[in-house]
Amino acid sequence: MSLDHLEILLKRTQGSPVDLSMIHPDLIHTDIIEKTTLHSSQLRSLAIVLSPNRYYIPIMELPQLEKLQIHSNHLNSSVRHILKIVNDKAPKMVTLYLELHASTDFPLAEVARHQFCYRLRNLYLSTGSKGPSDPSAPVIDLPELETLTLIGKPWQLAYMTLPNLLSLTIIGGTKKRNQKVIPPHFPTSITKLHLDHVRFAAYTSTAVLLPNLTHLDLRYPSIESTLDPHFMMPALETMRMDSITYNSAFRSAPEQSALSALFSGEGVLQDLYSLRRLLLEEIHLETTSCTVFRGIPALEEWELRGCSLPHDLAETLAGKATGRDTNLLARLERLHVKKCWSMSETAEQVEERVRATSAQFRPNLQVFFTENQTEIM
Repeated sequence: MSLDHLEILLKRTQGSPVDLSMIHPDLIHTDIIEKTTLHSSQLRSLAIVLSPNRYYIPIMELPQLEKLQIHSNHLNSSVRHILKIVNDKAPKMVTLYLELHASTDFPLAEVARHQFCYRLRNLYLSTGSKGPSDPSAPVIDLPELETLTLIGKPWQLAYMTLPNLLSLTIIGGTKKRNQKVIPPHFPTSITKLHLDHVRFAAYTSTAVLLPNLTHLDLRYPSIESTLDPHFMMPALETMRMDSITYNSAFRSAPEQSALSALFSGEGVLQDLYSLRRLLLEEIHLETTSCTVFRGIPALEEWELRGCSLPHDLAETLAGKATGRDTNLLARLERLHVKKCWSMSETAEQVEERVRATSAQFRPNLQVFFTENQTEIM
């Protein structure tokens, strides 16, 4: 953006709040920064990508600023300078995104020292560091925080006071190794939990109670034990799980036993009695029975993406399950089957068998088939 273009845009706003993004650091020149400074009182949100080269950012008046995004390779003097300006000049700021791509570490003290922590509602911290906890890290009070995203350092939870947190996202691992998280550090106030590439530490033999959790999203989780419970979630309504990495006792257990330890209501995930919607992606289910999901009696919507289907799915939908599982999936209203397969049948044969069974025994069940794999694929 040229200086003339920026000036025209700012004049057209006529003093209205402005959302400004400076995402091409090589094009940010002194004259553009000075022009932005003259109109800084209009800024409602500011996103800035800092180049490795240092350039001067003058003091801005930011009475309307609510959201700040900083993207930088390292925690340098420019980042610190901007945070100080915002702390002194932005009384309305409630959202902070801080992404340090190549940083070897991110001291919590860099955030904790600022008074804006006490009014933040949304915080996103991303660092390239996968290292261990810093024993000298300060405890940071975030009394108003509602949404927290941590990338690269899940251990930071241990040093945060989060009495009103509602949504927690942790992306902690890499393709080669999942980052360890400790469930007891999860605030009990959360209603949404998203964990990506994490493994659960066997920290305690007692399940962690998350009484308000309604949405759980596990992407590429690594489960280390078939016996130790981790979560009790009596209010859970929606759950998604993508792939599973089995470690320790899980690795040698039969597929059905491993999944049963997750979904039976007696293992890693407990109190699934209120779960209404379940989405599973890229999980091998063909060697298992639908009975492994006996811990989810109220399931109403089940979505399977890129999975092999349980071998007795059609029989279960027909109510032919045996023993105490006769009413398994009895409350199911919608079944989504996307890109699913079977080792012994083509996608079309799997689809036809499920469709015929549901039409005969469950005419009110809504069954959706889209993008199924073919036999050649």
